[in-house]
Amino acid sequence: TWRSGAEGGGSVPMEEPSDLEELEQFAKMFKQRRIKLGFTQGDVGMAMGKFYGNDFSQTTISRFEALNLSFKNMCKLKPLLEKWLNDAENMSCDPAVSSPSGGYDG
Repeated sequence: TWRSGAEGGGSVPMEEPSDLEELEQFAKMFKQRRIKLGFTQGDVGMAMGKFYGNDFSQTTISRFEALNLSFKNMCKLKPLLEKWLNDAENMSCDPAVSSPSGGYDG
């Protein structure tokens, strides 16, 4: 089903508008959660290289968040950023990782 692209800011010549919408949602959510976790765009880029062997510059992360990359590249980056976000959130939620005492104070 084809919907008018009014909410997406005009009609975008994309075959799959739902995917584009999904990417926009993810980029917005990713930025909010990254900031909440206290990471910079540069941190993310470096972590990606360290953990997944894909080095990304701060500029690339910035462009992803601003939706300034090609649709193809956005699609390539999304699963990697999703994985990083999950890992980062798990690390920040795990008391054994964040506190030196291991979080078991009786």
